[in-house]
Amino acid sequence: KRILVTGAAGYLGTHLMDSIPEAHSVDRTYTDRRTTGRVRMVIADLASPGLLDSWKNDLDLIIHLACLRPQETGVGADTVRLAEAVAATGLPVIFASSCSVYGQSDVECDEESLTRPQDEYAVGKLSAEYIILKAGGMILRLGTLCGPGHVPAATRQDLLPNGMASAAARRERYVLKSPITAWRPYLHVEDAAAFIALLTENFQSGIWNLVSENARKCDLAAYDERLAPGWRVTYGGVGQDRRDYRVSAKLIEEELGFRSSFTVREAMRQVYEETVPILP
Repeated sequence: KRILVTGAAGYLGTHLMDSIPEAHSVDRTYTDRRTTGRVRMVIADLASPGLLDSWKNDLDLIIHLACLRPQETGVGADTVRLAEAVAATGLPVIFASSCSVYGQSDVECDEESLTRPQDEYAVGKLSAEYIILKAGGMILRLGTLCGPGHVPAATRQDLLPNGMASAAARRERYVLKSPITAWRPYLHVEDAAAFIALLTENFQSGIWNLVSENARKCDLAAYDERLAPGWRVTYGGVGQDRRDYRVSAKLIEEELGFRSSFTVREAMRQVYEETVPILP
C-alpha cells in the first residue's frame, strides 16, 4: 500500500513513521529531499495547484496530520486550505482532527454530541472535518496528545501535560490559570501513532473519538507536584482558554478495538524523566 503522510516531521508524525507496517511504501512531506528505503521525503506545500493531483495516481491512502499549532496566526484558514487540497484527490483520507471541537460540555461527549469550538484552531478543524467527511474520509478526533517526542527536542511543550512535567523537572515556574477544575481528554502520542498505523489496514469512514482518558487540570498539577517534591504549580489569574469537556471513546473501542497502553500520568512521568538527564 502506498501512503502519503502529511506533517510527518511533526510530533505525532515522527512516531507514526516508526509504526506504519514495513510492507507499506510511504511518501511524507518533510523538511528535506532524500530517499531512504521505502520512505521518500518531500518538501511541498500541499495546496500548491496541481501538486496532489499529480501524485494521486501513485497513492492508495492519505494520512493527513499537517497543521499549524493552535497559537499560530492563520491556523483556521490554513487548516481548511489543506483539507480542501487533500479531499480533492478523491483518495481515502484519515484526518487528525481534535476533540477541541467540543469546547464546552456538562456531559461526556460522544460522536453525536453538539460541537462548541472555542477558538480559531477548533473552528478550522471542524470546518476541515466537513470537507473531508463529504469526500468519504475518516475523521479522528484526538484527545490532547502527551508524552515524549521522537527525540527530546521534539516534545511539544505547549501541550499541558508535557509543559507542566518539563517545568517541574527544570524547577521552573509554571502558572496554571483558571478554570483549574476544567476537564480535558488525553491521548499518549505513541498510542495515537500505533492505532493510526493499524487503520492503514482498516479504514472506516465517519467520525471517531480517539482518547484514552479524561482528567482535570488540577489533578494533573497535583500529580506533577508529587513527581518533583518541593516544587509547586503556581495558581493565578483567569485564562483565555475556557474549554471544559469530557469525551467518550466507547465507539472506537467497541467497533475498532482501540486500547490505550499509556495513561496521561505515565506520559507526564516520561517527560519528567526525559528532561532531568539533559539539564545542565
